[in-house]
Amino acid sequence: MRLVAEWYMRRQMRQNSLEKRLGQVEKELGALREEVRELRRAFLELCKERSGK
Repeated sequence: MRLVAEWYMRRQMRQNSLEKRLGQVEKELGALREEVRELRRAFLELCKERSGK
């Protein structure tokens, strides 16, 4: 029974660690998406300025 309990606890710790890392990756992905949006807006503005000259 002790082995089962230890296995279960290790499994829970691994799962919690994976969930924490997944949360970090999702946060980083959100930040990258926002950076891409900002770069795209800046690029489009630059294109408009150049075409207007």
